[in-house]
Amino acid sequence: MQDKPKKSVVKIFKILIFPAVLVALLLYAMFNIQEKLMFYPEKLSEDFQFTFPWEFEEISFQNHGVNLHALFFPVKNPRGCIIYFHGNAGSLRSWGYAADDFIRRGFNFFILDFRGYGKSGGSISGEQMLHDDAELFYNEAVKRCSGQKIIIYGRSIGSGVASSLALRHTPDLLVLETPYSSLPDLAVHHFPFFPKALVKYQLNVKEDVKKLQCPVALIHGTYDSVIPHSMSLEIFQKDQKNQKLFIIEGGGHNNLTEFSEFQKALDLILP
Repeated sequence: MQDKPKKSVVKIFKILIFPAVLVALLLYAMFNIQEKLMFYPEKLSEDFQFTFPWEFEEISFQNHGVNLHALFFPVKNPRGCIIYFHGNAGSLRSWGYAADDFIRRGFNFFILDFRGYGKSGGSISGEQMLHDDAELFYNEAVKRCSGQKIIIYGRSIGSGVASSLALRHTPDLLVLETPYSSLPDLAVHHFPFFPKALVKYQLNVKEDVKKLQCPVALIHGTYDSVIPHSMSLEIFQKDQKNQKLFIIEGGGHNNLTEFSEFQKALDLILP
C-alpha cells in the first residue's frame, strides 16, 4: 500500500517533465536555426552575369577576408545618393530592379547583397556582421558620392541595418519601407511562444529612430502579412516634425511600388 503514493508522484513527475523537456528542446532548436528562419539567400556563381536595362557597375570589397558584392547604378547630374539595404530573400539578381524607382528620379543608387547572398561570400551568424558589412558598404558608396545628399534606405529586414547605420552617420534622410519595431517583436508576432530573450538579433528600429537627428520617412501597407503596419505606427513619433509616415491602403509586403500612393510618397520624401 505504501508504494501507491510513490507511484503517483512518479507519474505526476513524468506528466510534468515530459512536455517541459519537449518545449525546452523546441526552443533550443529554434535558437540554433534562427538564421534559417530569418534569411533566405539566393546564391549566385562568381561568373553570373547581371542584366539590367540601365547602366550599372559591380562593386566588390572585403571584410576580414569575406568578399562582399554590391551594385552601383549611376545617373547624370545626380540629385543625391541612395544607399539601399534589401529584404531577407533573393539576391541582387532581382533586387537590382529596385533601382528603377530611384534612378528615374535622378538619384545614384547603391545596393548591397548581404554576406551569403548572391555573389557575396560567407554567411550570417551574428548581428554585428550585418553592421560591420553595412559600415564598409557605406564607406564604399560615399566615396563615389562626394558632395551629394546621402539617403539611407532600409527595406524589410534591411530596416534595422539602415536605422543603425543612420544612427552612426546622420545622413540627409533615412527611409524605412515595411520596417519592424525590432526583431524580437517580429519574432514574437510570428511565434508567440518564443521568448524574446532568446532572439539573437535585436535590430531595434524603434529605439534607433528615437535617437536619430536626421529626417525619417516610413512607408507601410495595411495588408502586410509579414510585418504588420502597426509596427510602423509604433516607430513613428508624432511629435517629431522631421518624421513622416505614409500608410498605403491595401499595400502588401512586396508590392508597394505598384501603388500610385507609394510613388507619390517617394516624390514627397526624396529631397
